[in-house]
Amino acid sequence: MIIFVDDEQMVLEMMKIMLSRILSDIEIKTFDCPREAIDFFENNHPKINMVVSDLTMPNMNGTELLSHLKKINKTTKMGIMSALVQDDKITGPYDLSNIDFYIPKPSSSQEIAAILMREYPVKIV
Repeated sequence: MIIFVDDEQMVLEMMKIMLSRILSDIEIKTFDCPREAIDFFENNHPKINMVVSDLTMPNMNGTELLSHLKKINKTTKMGIMSALVQDDKITGPYDLSNIDFYIPKPSSSQEIAAILMREYPVKIV
């Protein structure tokens, strides 16, 4: 299972529709509130292989969210999706110690799927 967290509902809907077609064997859950994502993760983390979060969100940024989730399950792959990603790194004063991969914005659904397939801890056929 992959979780996507972004404060923009329209981005989440597009991600889910586009990636469900390409990654049809993987369940995709979306959350527009980091707190709801944390609650879901706490109760379901053994089934969750990957979390992708937007970097800039109100109340909690993506690196803070992923840091909290890594404390619950260290093996889950954590990624950040942001316009601040350049050359597989984030520019800015963020704690990147819990980030396994980066997805630049904007990216096509094929580019995003390629990154997810490369990083997904279980082989995707």
